[in-house]
Amino acid sequence: MAVIQGVDYSFDHPTPAELKQAGKKFACRYVYPQSQNPGTKNLTRTEANALKAAGIEIVSNYESYAGRAADGRPAGITDAKAADIQHLACGGRGTAPIYFSVDYDTTPSNYPAIDGYFKGVASVLGLARVGVYGEYDLVKHLMDSGLVGKSADAGKYYCWQTYAWSAGKYDERCALAQDKNGVKLGSGTVDLDSAHCTDYGQWGWKAPVKPPAKKPPAKPKGVEVAKAGDAHLILWDSGDLTVRKGGKHLYTVARGK
Repeated sequence: MAVIQGVDYSFDHPTPAELKQAGKKFACRYVYPQSQNPGTKNLTRTEANALKAAGIEIVSNYESYAGRAADGRPAGITDAKAADIQHLACGGRGTAPIYFSVDYDTTPSNYPAIDGYFKGVASVLGLARVGVYGEYDLVKHLMDSGLVGKSADAGKYYCWQTYAWSAGKYDERCALAQDKNGVKLGSGTVDLDSAHCTDYGQWGWKAPVKPPAKKPPAKPKGVEVAKAGDAHLILWDSGDLTVRKGGKHLYTVARGK
């Protein structure tokens, strides 16, 4: 499929019209609930409505501070509850994932605490709604460990991999990629992102409607209307008549309806 171009931004907002004019199809936005005054990094219901009116899809992201996931399972539980309240208050789809940020260069020594954090998130949202933002080694680890949700697209996960700290590597299983930071767009400043599947966690995603399965043709029904010895006359629901003798078909007279 063709790569879908989008953005994320925090304090310096472009307008929905500017995003549309630039050909951007989605915006990853924060649902961190403690900075809700207009002009802050957080998404509001008003902004969400304006984005949707402009045809811009929304993806929910939660980050309080860069190393929050190192606080383990209790932090994951707390953050998932807070994130979902704000996600839903802004009009987010109840089944859409929320991407939780791990915004630093992790090492395997960090994984036990981070695993605990994402297990805490999953205990609140359910695994299907768990997304992660982070560098290559971390998102690969979380996918391999079964700690993030799966996209409806085969082989894809709700992972948003940043190019930062990734040493030029990209895991093709990721639904999203952050490709460049700090780009001026209209009246705001954005990071450039790309989606690599149809279901990347956007609020407006809908499962394709499958056509109804074709029913096999109905088997004709017949009733015996006459019998002479081992000869039988069968009348079918089509109006045809069949003569059988000794269990063998002799002939059929096509009459139709």
